[in-house]
Amino acid sequence: MQSGLLDPAPSADSLSQRFPRLAPAVLARILGAAPRAPALALRMSRVLARMAAVQALYRIRPRDPARLRAWSQSVAAVFGEAADGSCFTEAACSRSREDAVPGATGGEVSGS
Repeated sequence: MQSGLLDPAPSADSLSQRFPRLAPAVLARILGAAPRAPALALRMSRVLARMAAVQALYRIRPRDPARLRAWSQSVAAVFGEAADGSCFTEAACSRSREDAVPGATGGEVSGS
């Protein structure tokens, strides 16, 4: 908190499990604070990049069951994990999507 890398608005979004909305002024403040805590800034930037990649993948999740395996492997790769096969069926993917990516089931996701 003291580094300035956290801001109330995106923090509230995160706690509500919404993708953070970053107004230009907030983003400028956060980026300006990065030199005060470079290791934390790097770690946070990697997590945010991963979040954006997963959100993008869930937006293009295939409806065709034949394509779910490849898609699931892509999601697992973003998380740095091996695909476990838990999302190779429509029912499993629906449950997974609801648990893993708030708003990915068709509702609007903040910041998109």
